[in-house]
Amino acid sequence: MGRKNYLSGKKAVCFPGFEEELKGASVSDSFVCRDGNIITAKGMGSAVNFGIEIVAAVKGNEFAAD
Repeated sequence: MGRKNYLSGKKAVCFPGFEEELKGASVSDSFVCRDGNIITAKGMGSAVNFGIEIVAAVKGNEFAAD
């Protein structure tokens, strides 16, 4: 995504050490980052949080909180 310029002007996060691949993005230090319809995560350790964020994006925060 970073090399294709999809993240230009967006907040994003990635696996540690790959930050330079996020071309044009504002790199966040959180485990999961959502900016518009783009959701990124740090890696396998954030899989549950990533899944919850996807559910929140699709179904809403109330549904994801359950």
